[in-house]
Order: sequence, then C-alpha cells, then structure tokens
Amino acid sequence: MRIPHVTYRSEPELQVRFGRTPQGTEDPRNGGRYQVESYLDHHAAKLVRRFDAGSYVVLADAMNTHDIGRGRGGTRAALRRVTARTLVAGVSSDRLYPITQQAELAAGIRTADHHRVIESSTRSPDKAERLRAELGYDAVVVPGSRPIDEQLAAAAPNGIDVLLDTVGGEQLAAAFRAARRGARFALVGALAGQLSPYRDGGSAPAEIDTFRLVNQGVSLHGYRGADHPEVTEEWTKHFGDWLRSGEIAFPHVRIPGMDHAPRALQELFEGRHFGTVVVELPPG
Repeated sequence: MRIPHVTYRSEPELQVRFGRTPQGTEDPRNGGRYQVESYLDHHAAKLVRRFDAGSYVVLADAMNTHDIGRGRGGTRAALRRVTARTLVAGVSSDRLYPITQQAELAAGIRTADHHRVIESSTRSPDKAERLRAELGYDAVVVPGSRPIDEQLAAAAPNGIDVLLDTVGGEQLAAAFRAARRGARFALVGALAGQLSPYRDGGSAPAEIDTFRLVNQGVSLHGYRGADHPEVTEEWTKHFGDWLRSGEIAFPHVRIPGMDHAPRALQELFEGRHFGTVVVELPPG
C-alpha cells in the first residue's frame, strides 16, 4: 500500500523531510528501515485498517467508466453547460490529476474562478524555485528582480482576491493596486519596516489609494496574535497533529547554541536559509 501514497507526495518533499536518515536506531544496511520507509509503512497500515479493498475496486471501476460528456455532446459541451460559480484547484506535484487537466477544466467552465496561490516574501530566485517545486506555489514574486506590479500582473492577470500580508511597504502597495473588487486583505506582519536599514522596526509605511479602496470595496484588517490568546492552544494542537501525520512539511534550519542567536537572526534577515531558523538549546 506504499505505492498509492507516493503518487501524491512529491520526491522533493520527501527528500526535504526525510532524505536518507535511518529510522531511530535501525540500520538500513542490516535489514532496518529509513525514516521515509517508516512513514510509508505507518500510512499504509492506517489505510488497510480503515478501508475495504473491495470498495476500492468498485470505486475505481465507477471512476474509470464515468464520462460527463456521455449524452451531452462531449466533454467540452458538458463543461459549457455549467452555470454555477466554480473554483478549480490543483496541486503541481500531483501525478494522478496533473495541473494540465485542471487547466482544461478551468478553461472549459465559463464561470470558473482562476485562483492562483502566489508567494512574494523571498528575494532569492533559488528559494522561489523551491517554493514552487516543494511547497506547490503557482507563482513566486521576487522583489528586486523586476517591478512588483509587473510580476503580479503576470502571476495574477485577473487581480488579487485574498492577501495574507506579512511584509507591508511597497509589496502591500503593489498588491493593493492589483486588488479585485471585494478583495480581502489580512495584515499580520510588517517585515518591510523591521528589516529596513532606515527604520527602527516600529513602522512600515505603505501608500494606499483610499479612493480605490472605497470604489473597489476592498477590506483591510490587521491581526495580532496577542489579541487572540484562545487560538494559541488550538493552533498548537492542529500544527502538531499535521506534522506528526505528515500532512504538512515544515522546512527549518537548526543553529546550535544561544551564543549563535545573533548570527541566526542576521542570517534570517539576509534570507540565507529556507524556512524557519531555530536556535537549538543544549538539553537540560
């Protein structure tokens, strides 16, 4: 049962999470397993316990013989009949249902929203490629390479519906200029001010056209975790469960010793690492 699981987990993701690390004290050269084998065994056993193999055969046959174009003039004609507002989603690393098929659906359904997931918080082209390949982002805006407005226009030609902003400054201003009518912006950080050599970290000015804000019906909402302490316990539980089950990847770099904390902070600001930077304290 390992094979079905690896069909929707990409090789880059498994490499980042497990690599060739042995499982605990097991020695792969003497019959032991690697961590990735233990992970696949765990999920295979879960599937066997909760899923009837006969049901899988029936479901597979139903999917293989299903044809939405049957009796409707073909697939394209059937898709053109859809009138409901539709969101078509896909995962770039999915081998069973590739992005090309999702693009075909979105193109065929006239009312489909062409949503894309865009990341714009890295200045490194190498990180941008990893964000696309390993974490599944559709596009990555890299400040400094080209004007942000130009990159956003290419990445989201229909504009932005939802923004989770941790940066502020010129990136927020550019995103606002690309906002669609009724767009919702949640502001959760201000790295543009914290990382600026010209500011003390206490501000991150952004020029917002208030006429456009009103005319487009855009909503801006600031969120501060300290104002919602009840969320912390819930988030910690869900985050831990997702990590243990393998539902999400959490790229991070460990830097040992509190004496290296200043270096860790500097390297974080310089963007030298991929993911979270953790200062590791000695046991005890």
